[in-house]
Amino acid sequence: MFTTTFSKPNVMDLGLPAKPKDETKKPPPTEIKLSNSISILLGKNNRVFWHQQDATSLNDQTLMETTLDREGIRKVIQQAKSRAADQTKFTVIIKPTDDAVYKNFVDILDEMAITKSEQYGVTDIKPWEKAVYEKKVGGAAAPAAATK
Repeated sequence: MFTTTFSKPNVMDLGLPAKPKDETKKPPPTEIKLSNSISILLGKNNRVFWHQQDATSLNDQTLMETTLDREGIRKVIQQAKSRAADQTKFTVIIKPTDDAVYKNFVDILDEMAITKSEQYGVTDIKPWEKAVYEKKVGGAAAPAAATK
């Protein structure tokens, strides 16, 4: 007879804001200044890109590529945080593309804890960012259904 124990699943806390009870009392939309934020794009083939640009100034030269390690994205986040106009409001905006893999998303969430970046958000990649991303990686991204 053989016996075994199942490994316990690893769980990561992800604090989400509570839903407002009354729709009329929504807080006003918050504009995050570029100097207080960094956008991280998770791409295909474990590639990671970042920028601190708006729609008019982002291009394939200002969309920077880095790696998912302490000498890569961790250093980029720490440097951006140290240059922020108001470090208490520094925000990391995570934008996975359709080509990103779940492991990279978990890795970037780990980096939020390691770099003590308590203010971060996950959102869709903007159309203007997607156009620059696709140009940078060399052509249009494959549809999500076609990736494995």
